Amino acid sequence: MFPQAFPGAGIVPTDVEEPRGLAHPPNESVDPGEVEHKATVQASFLRHYAAPTRS
Repeated sequence: MFPQAFPGAGIVPTDVEEPRGLAHPPNESVDPGEVEHKATVQASFLRHYAAPTRS
């Protein structure tokens, strides 16, 4: 869906999962604290990546 909406955009996968996390099956197991941590780290990375270069 994303590549069709934004054909010229690069896609960077930024998420990793614990092998035993079982994300997205019927018995999904996701720790809300882990989700919060991942979102915080990704936001920090994007904020740093988008910051203007300072000399």
